[in-house]
Order: sequence, then C-alpha cells, then structure tokens
Amino acid sequence: MQALRSILILSAIVHAQFPGPQDLGKLQNREIKEASGIAASRVLDTLVWTHNDSGDENRIFAISTTGASLGTFLLTGAKARDWEDIASGPGPDPSKHYLYVADIGDNDADTDIKEVYRIEEPPLGKASADHVGMVSKIDILRFRYPDGPRDAEALMVDPRTGDYYVVSKREDKVRVYRGAFPQPLSGIDTLEFVGTLDLHKAVAADISPAGDGILIKTYDQVFLWKRGPAQTIAQALAAKPTLLPYEPEPQGEAICWNRAGTGYFTLSEQKKKKKPHLYFYGK
Repeated sequence: MQALRSILILSAIVHAQFPGPQDLGKLQNREIKEASGIAASRVLDTLVWTHNDSGDENRIFAISTTGASLGTFLLTGAKARDWEDIASGPGPDPSKHYLYVADIGDNDADTDIKEVYRIEEPPLGKASADHVGMVSKIDILRFRYPDGPRDAEALMVDPRTGDYYVVSKREDKVRVYRGAFPQPLSGIDTLEFVGTLDLHKAVAADISPAGDGILIKTYDQVFLWKRGPAQTIAQALAAKPTLLPYEPEPQGEAICWNRAGTGYFTLSEQKKKKKPHLYFYGK
C-alpha cells in the first residue's frame, strides 16, 4: 500500500510539472506529411524545426509554435536517404547555434555508413509560408557503429560537451552510442557504445538546453532521466527513468524540449489523412 501511495504521489507531481497535452495547432504546411523529428530553436522561443521521413527531399521546415509555416530550407549537397531525427546543440563555434539532421534510419540494418548533417541554425529573415532558403555550409559527420549496422531513429546532442548520441530502435534493449566532440569532418568515425536501455522501439530523443534532463520516446511512452552537474550522459542513463505524461498520437516519432527547458513538444506523422498537430507538455 505504501509503495502504491508513493507511485501515485510521484505521478501527481510529474503531471503537475508537465501538464498536457496542449494542442498548439494543426501544421499549416501540407508538405509535412511524415514528420519524423523535431528540434526547438535556440534563437527564438516560438520556432521549431522538423523534417519528413524517408522519401522526401533534403529539406527542413521552420514552423511556429502555433503550427504556422515559416519557410523551407534546402540542404544543398546533403542526401535524404532516411532522415529520422533532428536536434539542436552546440558546434565548432561556441557563439553559434547548430542543428543536427540524422540520416540514421536503416530498416533492414544493411547500411554500414550513416551521416549526420550539422548546419548553423538558419536565420528566418522575413519568414513566410512560401519562403525557400538554401543552406550550403554543411558539416557531414559520417559514422559507423562498433558492432555492425542497425536501425535508429533517435539522436540527441549534449549541450555541455558537444557530443552526440544515437539510440537504436529495434533491439529488445536498445543500445546507446556516443559520437565524441569534436567529430571528424573527414573519414568515418566509429561511435562508442556506452550502454543499453530497457526499452524497445525508441523513436526520438533530446537533451534539455541546460543538459540536466534526457528525454527518450517510444511510440506510446515518454521517459525522463535526470542528470546531475558532474554526470555523463551514460551515467545518467544508468538510473531508473521517470514516466512522463503522453497522449499517444497516430504515429508519434518526434519529441524535443522547448528552448526554456520547462516542457516538451511532440509531433506525429500524418496517418490516414489525419493532419499532424503540434502538442506541448509543460508550463
């Protein structure tokens, strides 16, 4: 009885901290049909970035936190084989903000080399629904896993170190890999295996802007790991996570913290002509 009471108290505290879902609006850009990742801007509170799943062009979309379209940006020279996630984080220039686009999907686990495209967060300028911008300065971070090809849909970047982490998808206990900063811009990096998680089908991940919270999402659940000031990501993930509020979406494959780190956005692919909505949990 005491254990049940403790669980109920913890659940109430978590729901009070992250109330939701708040429906922020339907996405107005009809080109976003298979949103597979989302990242909050580090420049504007009211801006998030997303992209489509495999089969689309090499482009990312700027959307407001009301669902309005703020433009499309083409990554010239990048390939869109199977983009599965996008993350905000630091990069080579500490005065700038970066986006990381993860071409890491691999349903059949038969692609040895994967790519992460790192770009400076594009300025919106005179944002409009029909604006198309070009991004030509791209760092291509090529990598392979130390234990063979595998499918993954979750990428996160540590704001404290600049390391990026890939969480695999299909294992009974998913695996976590680290790409240490500074990532090489030539050749192929071999990621470091740093641990397993008692999860299956991880589809999205993000680290809070302060680096003190780690979100990992499956299709129907969201988990939070708290991280101490001196902990590595691997050390934080070794602890037991907290289950966060989440109302399952038609095919929810995207999650990110907001810029303030006080809550999280979720976004789904379009399913059976049901248009995707942007949701927020938090205050």
